[in-house]
Amino acid sequence: MKTVLLVTENNKELTKELSAVLPAGYKLVSARPGKSPVPSSTACVVLDIDTVEAARIKEYSTKALVLAITDQEKTGPVMEAATWGAYEIMRRPLKKERLSRVLGELEDIKQEIGNAMAISKDTIVPAATCVIVGRSTLVMSLCEKIARIAQVEVPVLVTGETGTGKELVAEAITQLSSRFGKPFVIINSVRRRFHDLATDHLDRNS
Repeated sequence: MKTVLLVTENNKELTKELSAVLPAGYKLVSARPGKSPVPSSTACVVLDIDTVEAARIKEYSTKALVLAITDQEKTGPVMEAATWGAYEIMRRPLKKERLSRVLGELEDIKQEIGNAMAISKDTIVPAATCVIVGRSTLVMSLCEKIARIAQVEVPVLVTGETGTGKELVAEAITQLSSRFGKPFVIINSVRRRFHDLATDHLDRNS
């Protein structure tokens, strides 16, 4: 029997809801943050970010993969949980099909990496801020991706029609990255020739 450790501050409703959707072969163990060790049989840690601060994800992710659960209809908690290292963020009400799929993915990951479950960050994570507003699944998914991408030092190409929010996405990535607090410069490439853009870039990086 595999263990799913629910970390929550006495959220009895969530405990009951999660127990009802757990697939066969899993048992639920509830604990308050920092009050109980993570059992060796733990399949994952489920952290209730509505009652426990999301920063706790970093602590538990050194012992097991972490799923974050929220009942909030805001993008902020989703981005913050992803920034601290949550494997997946789920909104309530929980769905058995999705939970089963995610638990299956976690088992596959554990088989690939053996018992090396440590997931740590050496840098201080900036406060998650986002000017993107929305309650839909697509918006929540976008914010989660933004938070994950921001933790990696790679070029990012954001595409889309005029007015779809490309600058907002770019700004959100910047705020959550190591460039947090530095100037965010917008260049209208439609009005500039490629040669001018290349020259500007080389001048700034020389």
